[in-house]
Amino acid sequence: MSSANGYTPSLSASQEAPEVIFFDLWRTLVLSHNKRPIHALQVMLGHRVIGPGGCPCDEPDPRLLRLCDTVNISDPVRFLQHAAGTVGVWHVTDEAVNGFLELLQQERNCCAQYKDVLPTLKALKERGYRLGLISNAWPFPVEQIFFVDGLAEYFEHLVFSFEVGHIKPEPEIFEEACRRFGVEPGRCLMVGDSVEADIKGALNAGMKAALIDRPGEVTEQIPGVRKMRSLTELLEILPSKT
Repeated sequence: MSSANGYTPSLSASQEAPEVIFFDLWRTLVLSHNKRPIHALQVMLGHRVIGPGGCPCDEPDPRLLRLCDTVNISDPVRFLQHAAGTVGVWHVTDEAVNGFLELLQQERNCCAQYKDVLPTLKALKERGYRLGLISNAWPFPVEQIFFVDGLAEYFEHLVFSFEVGHIKPEPEIFEEACRRFGVEPGRCLMVGDSVEADIKGALNAGMKAALIDRPGEVTEQIPGVRKMRSLTELLEILPSKT
């Protein structure tokens, strides 16, 4: 039987509960008030600031977007220089360096967990589920979000694109996550907010998937995928394994 929004009320046709539950980070567990940091970096570098017709370019360069999420350089200045060289900017100004450092500080200070996150993670751990994270991210806010704010204690493994060198929806990042847990993809559930990166990426890798859509804006229907307005809905459909 289908729910009112057209999504099936179960996670999949299989009645077997997953062994591992993977979560996305941004807009699934954590909200950043700085919504477009890579575009801001692009503007600081003076790269593709003006688009066709002389209008301001509103979109990040795809090369820069992918590079920022797949380069494991934790020193901000070296990272900035590497990113600039990749898109053909050979002189990085002091203004750009200072702006980038300020951007990273703002990102560390402007991240907040959704209220449904900790209750859901705690309950799932108590029910015997193994929890992991698969995130497209650059290196900089990770320390603050997971280790200073204490979110890391709920996860067995954290799989970041900047460490793996692949981004969602590429299958390699999902395969690496399964390898770290020593499980087959079919024993995993991916929970995220992006239909393309999280849901279709996970399904193509052989996982089950559940979509978190807090604003209720997603209209696309994907067979077998649970659509949720709150993470706590996972507790309604996942039984205890202990």
